Amino acid sequence: MHGEGRLGDGVDVERPGYGMPAPFAGIHDLPRLLERLHRRFLDVVRIELERLQSAHVTPVQGLMLLTIGDSSPTVQELIERGHYLGAAAASNLRALVQAGLVQGPGAQDDRRSARLCLTDAGMALCGELRRVEAGHVLALARDGEGQADLMAAYRLLNRLEQSWADVIRADAIDVGPALPGGEV
Repeated sequence: MHGEGRLGDGVDVERPGYGMPAPFAGIHDLPRLLERLHRRFLDVVRIELERLQSAHVTPVQGLMLLTIGDSSPTVQELIERGHYLGAAAASNLRALVQAGLVQGPGAQDDRRSARLCLTDAGMALCGELRRVEAGHVLALARDGEGQADLMAAYRLLNRLEQSWADVIRADAIDVGPALPGGEV
């Protein structure tokens, strides 16, 4: 019989890190950190939209413009790439079409399979937002070490997203030996 708040090997699940080796002890906070980063980035986009006198465009709509870019995705692809919720995506997309920034599907088109594209005004605003994004990246990656750190973080976050997407697709968690020596 194990004590309350303990797993089989005496791992204290109530303590931060869930008994993970010291380098990984704070990893349980990662989803919350990612959420905070996302909110901060939305604030950066909002500030830039206000500076560009495009305050009628919300930060989420600005991110949608960046996601559409020059790739002409379908509505379904936009929702998948940007991880927008269906109803919210439709509402934001409608606002972008009404603002003359996105050319949307016609009334008779199957809205989910119709291709989206930015208008000239949408391309101009998207270009400004990309310029700001690039400025932030360059500020973080001023030297070789900063560039390496940024690229390592990018690769790791992509792997993490892929791992979580695989779990969702499989609808099961395959917890195997994740650390050297078989520790989990």
